[in-house]
Amino acid sequence: MKFTNVKKTVLTGVVMGAALFTFNFTALPGSVNLPAVVQAAEANFTGEEAGKLYLTGQLYTGIALKDGKLYNYKEGVQGVAYTGIFTGKYLNVSTGAQAQINGVYYQNGSVFSGVTGRKYYVKGLLQSNFTGWKKVGGKIYYFTKGVAPAKGFKMLKSYTGGSTKYKYYFKEDGSLSTNLFKDWGYNKCIKTKMTIEINTQTHNVTFYLYDKKTKKYIIPAKTVLCSTSAKANGTPRGHFFLMKTSAKRWVRVPNNNTRFYQWATRIAGTPTLVHSSVYTKYGNNKALSASYYNKLGNSNTSYCVRMQAVNAKIVYDIAKKTPKKQRTWINIVKKNKKGPFGVVKLKHTTGKLKNSRKTDPTDPVLFPGNPFSVK
Repeated sequence: MKFTNVKKTVLTGVVMGAALFTFNFTALPGSVNLPAVVQAAEANFTGEEAGKLYLTGQLYTGIALKDGKLYNYKEGVQGVAYTGIFTGKYLNVSTGAQAQINGVYYQNGSVFSGVTGRKYYVKGLLQSNFTGWKKVGGKIYYFTKGVAPAKGFKMLKSYTGGSTKYKYYFKEDGSLSTNLFKDWGYNKCIKTKMTIEINTQTHNVTFYLYDKKTKKYIIPAKTVLCSTSAKANGTPRGHFFLMKTSAKRWVRVPNNNTRFYQWATRIAGTPTLVHSSVYTKYGNNKALSASYYNKLGNSNTSYCVRMQAVNAKIVYDIAKKTPKKQRTWINIVKKNKKGPFGVVKLKHTTGKLKNSRKTDPTDPVLFPGNPFSVK
């Protein structure tokens, strides 16, 4: 096209996000400017102009890094943040330079560290050289070359160390289940042969299910906290069984009108009951004594084993819902051992309650959807 009566205009721009340049072009009279898109194309421009991304004057299609995140671009228009393993070149929007990435996992545009799809990543790289137990994002995993198990049971050495092996259950996302009553099924657990270990030193109770294949009680279902006797031998140590016919919804302490308990079951041959924490009114689950609840995890009973309401009910249901002739063994020990899931303390569950609180936050009747529920 031939221009007449023209004048020269000077523009400046950026090439490949680096050096500034100056060029001249002729324009029609009346200060008519070229559109930004035309300017970018003619200038071999790399960068953003009028809401579009260019690479050497062409609308960019591909992966670009903007504000620290990877995005998909199509014909210069920014799309969704990138998720997946990326190998290839990307364009850095701020510098105009291109760079190469090889096999790095991104999630929502950012380099990912954590577990996804049962795979363990650190700074976007699959930890294929790692095999063992690892706690990631508050969950426990066992990785084999960076990959967690599929849903189901797996025989492994204890999470807490040592040579003892347990048959652990893993959830859909590959994380360890520390509550089979909830994750495998409440009724399935209740009706499976079981032994219950009470450790008066760690003040923990662990439920072990029977494994038909090995014919041993090696499936850890759940570890919970408890309180035991303040007397040296108040909670007797030894091998006992659950007295199923003794199970009661509420009990009262003989010759005491200030302490009452939910879901109580006697350990045969002992003065010991397994039950909830203390209530100040019989039959009223809204009369909890917060001060007694806050002592869970210590030696402060006369003979009995106090538990949070949700866990006392498990023992009660075992007594009520399983055949009377099917023994549920109780082992009471005093050992400094961490068990299959580690030692559980009150701070790992509800924490201490305000003194004004009158309900157990784990109570499955009052709060059936609570995070400590087993159903």
